[in-house]
Amino acid sequence: QRAPGVHLRINEGASERLAAEVVAHEVTMAVVTEPILDARLAVEHLLEEDLVGLVPGNVDLGPGPVPFSALAAMSLILPPAGNPFRLEIDEVAAAHGLTLSVPVEVEGVRLIADLVAAGRGASILPETAVPPGLSTLRTVSIAGMPPRRLALVTARAAYLSLADRAVRDSVRRLVNAH
Repeated sequence: QRAPGVHLRINEGASERLAAEVVAHEVTMAVVTEPILDARLAVEHLLEEDLVGLVPGNVDLGPGPVPFSALAAMSLILPPAGNPFRLEIDEVAAAHGLTLSVPVEVEGVRLIADLVAAGRGASILPETAVPPGLSTLRTVSIAGMPPRRLALVTARAAYLSLADRAVRDSVRRLVNAH
């Protein structure tokens, strides 16, 4: 409404891939998981969101928040090793002296939730990424789990058109509204 005539294309993907596409000028901007250490990118922090445990509905871990070790003891379905979100989870595990069992690695958050709902394992996901309406899922808060940080990145040398700035401002308004 604020930018008539602007055609918006939204790509979903792993943060590292999206950041690389911004650097290559294939897309103008992306919302990615922090930290972003590439000096070619301008990074604007957007928000922090809670990470939650996702377990099949028949799994009872007791009243929350549950210790990270309770989830780490389960067979986990997580994004692939090297994915920034996965790195965050691996760092928490290392800080607790734990080794995670991750027999299934999946890039798509929705597919992770579907596999957990089907009883194939547990996961850790951003609270905002847990799909509503899956009655065979249970979310649990995790004691001492640091939040996930999201940022908006643009190529440092890029010129943002009026349309690009309208999209950036809309993303900011959307985040600030929640």
